[in-house]
Amino acid sequence: VTLVTWYKNLQNFISDSGVQFWNMVPMHSLVSNGSSTNSCLSDVGLVAQSAVEYVVYVLNDASVTVDLSGLSGTKNYRLFDPQTNVWGDPQVVTGGAMRTFNKPAGTSDWVIYIGNGGPTQTCSNPESTATVALGAGTLPAVAVDSQGNVHVIYLGGGAVQYKMYNSA
Repeated sequence: VTLVTWYKNLQNFISDSGVQFWNMVPMHSLVSNGSSTNSCLSDVGLVAQSAVEYVVYVLNDASVTVDLSGLSGTKNYRLFDPQTNVWGDPQVVTGGAMRTFNKPAGTSDWVIYIGNGGPTQTCSNPESTATVALGAGTLPAVAVDSQGNVHVIYLGGGAVQYKMYNSA
């Protein structure tokens, strides 16, 4: 997978899921091997329970545990292959405890999206994602600088938003 394809797939993930990154903070301790090879962004404790989201990136583990003790009730989740831009089928997870998620067949790295967003059907056509033209650019947009920081530009709250996520 080329870097351009990977960024396009990341852009599609953001667009398809509708994830509200601007409400999230790094919470790597919520995922097994967090800060080592896996990472977690979440807004648990920062927004209403009905709006809670988690985005867990798994580098290569066959399974991971995610601490959902801060989540009450159930929440939808989907697995995403960032190399092929393919979503798994929608499933439901119950909060209140540690939960185990298993790697989809045929993937190397993978993403767990827990939240109310996500496409209504499995996305296998990368051309099906809607984007918003803004001048000569497209939103959402993602870039990584030479220090490994991730820069995201997106629409939120009726305005163009920018966030930088520190690589540390």
